[in-house]
Amino acid sequence: RYPEHRVWTPGFNEKFKAKYGYSPVSLYPALWDSIGPETDAARVALFSFRSELMSDGFPRVVQEWAAANGVQSSGHAMGQYHPQSTFMAGDAMKFYEHSDIPIMDSIHFYGHGRDGFKLTSSASYNYDKALTSVEIYGNFQPYKGDPFNTEMLYRNGMELFALGANVFIPHGMWYNPDRVGIPPLISDFNKEIAADLSEYNDWVARCAVLLREGRHVADIGVLYPIASMYAYAELDAPVGRKDRKIHPGLFVPEETDMNELSVSLSGDARRDFTYLHPEVLDDRCSIEGATLKLNNEVNYEQYKILIIPGGEVIYWSNLQKIKAFYDAGGTIIATSMLPVKSGEFGHDADVQKTIKEIFGVDPILANKQGNIKNTNTAGGTAYFAPDFKKNRNVLTELLEMAHPEPDVRFVDTQPTIQTREGMLLYLHKVKEGRNVYFFSNSTDEAIHTTVELRGAQQLELWDPHTGATHSVESSIVGNYTVAPIQLDSLKSLFLLQKK
Repeated sequence: RYPEHRVWTPGFNEKFKAKYGYSPVSLYPALWDSIGPETDAARVALFSFRSELMSDGFPRVVQEWAAANGVQSSGHAMGQYHPQSTFMAGDAMKFYEHSDIPIMDSIHFYGHGRDGFKLTSSASYNYDKALTSVEIYGNFQPYKGDPFNTEMLYRNGMELFALGANVFIPHGMWYNPDRVGIPPLISDFNKEIAADLSEYNDWVARCAVLLREGRHVADIGVLYPIASMYAYAELDAPVGRKDRKIHPGLFVPEETDMNELSVSLSGDARRDFTYLHPEVLDDRCSIEGATLKLNNEVNYEQYKILIIPGGEVIYWSNLQKIKAFYDAGGTIIATSMLPVKSGEFGHDADVQKTIKEIFGVDPILANKQGNIKNTNTAGGTAYFAPDFKKNRNVLTELLEMAHPEPDVRFVDTQPTIQTREGMLLYLHKVKEGRNVYFFSNSTDEAIHTTVELRGAQQLELWDPHTGATHSVESSIVGNYTVAPIQLDSLKSLFLLQKK
């Protein structure tokens, strides 16, 4: 059913040897079974290089052709929102390294893929891309028994804007309305949305103009745990064994929690974040005191917290950078499982020793204990929450302790978010030196709350639904600008820093 996950290339061995100086032939048995202590590093070596060949051999070639012909390249691989991308795009972030416009795919039903969309927008942030697209509304099924309608245009659309998309490509632009191969039809031939489509188009245009380009602001970096995904992957395992017949994008170890982290950060704690690709953490990030900096030309970001998702394997090079951040006073949060193995050969003992230095406990024993906190004399703090998957609230509690002065803070409202229900979300960007805050309410309830925005600034409200601008009664309290906001159901707004 999913033969693409076994795709290889006859030139693999030659290319691998040219880069690393040795033949990978002796590593191949690890793709099907254990070869002993080097199994994990062998799989990481083979699968990561295959992902590199994929990124360089297809998206990069397309991008180079596009650049030579005056157009921009885009396109997504299958299941870019799934945690196990080894069998899908190889590496859901690196796939977009050489694309002009990374793109996510919002399909099937409202809420599908939501917890993985940040992978694609984070790829844009990591690789300094100005635009992030979404193929949206494809094959959408009825929601709560209602057919696809205007409410769904906004409900799904505003979430995608808040999660980082800023170019919409509606799926289902069928030329013949009598022959719609995959509904819904997104045009004025669809009576469910025809009367409201013009206003919706204006809303999309206004949001897109304000959310394109500029730089993204987030206090939290989350390590993309691709090393653990590679180490767990086995060729033929997802469909070749009766006890493992599962979608290859969901073929993950029990401790995998990256998607749960995504929805918990966005929906529960309401703290925006950026996934950091392991290569980007090594090559583009620097440490300045208790701040980890992503050093891009345009989209530079500054993180006060680095989260290590649950996983058995981590790149030793990454862990050295993480340890340096902790030693400089940085804050680390790990969830579900501490890593105990290296993605590089010969460094398992180094990983276990360094994890113990950061968290203060043997990582093998820590995975069977309760919550852990460890500190150092420089002010560095490390937290470990082994039961995060059973109790998502623990992450919110840890963040309130570890970083009580976030970039954006909501007051007096904590609506409970259920699967396939709406969300209260925000996105913060800086464009032309001005802070731009986008807030969206995709729930069925009106939300009246107060937001606290770090830094003293004067604000004005821009309404993307009408194009109107309004004054804002804000005040300065300590290091925050405090402003009330009112978001009716399926409404969004912008708060902009005045010039």
